[in-house]
Amino acid sequence: MRDREPSGGGVLAFGRHIGLMALATAVAIVMSACTGANAPIATPTPSEAMEASPTAAGRVVVDALPPNKASAATVLLDVPSLIIDPGVDSELIAPESFIVDGERIILTDLAHNRISTYEGNHLVGSVPIPEELLGPVGNGIYDLAITGDRYWFLDDDNRVLEYQLNNSGNRLEWVKTKNTNLNDAPGQLVTQGESVVLISADHNVLVSGPGPAPASLTYTVSKKERLLHVHDGNLRIDIHVPYPNSFMGLVAREPGLNYYLVSSGHYTKKGWIYYQYVYQFTNTGQLLHTYTLRLNWGHQPSQTVRVYDGNIYQLQVPPTTARVLQLHPNP
Repeated sequence: MRDREPSGGGVLAFGRHIGLMALATAVAIVMSACTGANAPIATPTPSEAMEASPTAAGRVVVDALPPNKASAATVLLDVPSLIIDPGVDSELIAPESFIVDGERIILTDLAHNRISTYEGNHLVGSVPIPEELLGPVGNGIYDLAITGDRYWFLDDDNRVLEYQLNNSGNRLEWVKTKNTNLNDAPGQLVTQGESVVLISADHNVLVSGPGPAPASLTYTVSKKERLLHVHDGNLRIDIHVPYPNSFMGLVAREPGLNYYLVSSGHYTKKGWIYYQYVYQFTNTGQLLHTYTLRLNWGHQPSQTVRVYDGNIYQLQVPPTTARVLQLHPNP
């Protein structure tokens, strides 16, 4: 049986990114502490999840706010050996990205310079990360996508480096490098069927496959009203947020579904405090569920959220271990 982890809170350490590219404008996240055990959760129906009502102009308005208390979660992976602490004033060496593929969890295992595949807490496969992506000659690994024997790595310059697994399955061989010419912070690689797409704050780029790249969303912030005005294709959505300083980005699209990551925060003596939520909408604008992310105490990975088959997963890096959690919808 997989362990259940109590929802909780704490101080999130400064990291290089705030998960997805859409959150790169913030320098750190600090969340308030909250404790308590989780009771079993019944998945809410769309009408129970949050109130979202269409307006006369065809715009959907989400009035209710998700709870700031982190969503209940099931721990799928908890492996302390994925973490190296170099010492005082040094950032933890920890996974920066992960993929959920059925029962398998694949991570950029920088503690061992390899791509590691786990089933539960058991290492079932690995392949070395190419040397040119590591150390002083490398340019950072910010995300990873895999289809078949092809591996795509996203670096700090929004370049996507494609590799192929050799016939022996023990080495990655360089194929080509794609310069996306995006100037914003590193984005997120997602797979859509046979295609690999880079989602960024600027626009989305087809990396490989027949495509097309998903349409980009735009939004504006009404600080006085504390509203995000979202324009995503045919969708017009107003999302109420708890604080004026808010921003958002596209996490993923699945057939009939759209996933957005919203951050809303304010400044305190400890720095910026941001709460992060995932919103799951249908293509017609019906809000199905929200999820409140939990905390990374020791290290903020480049990619913290994944969507797979309608479920939300989070990579969490406290000071002494790396965890992958399946988040449950907010009640």
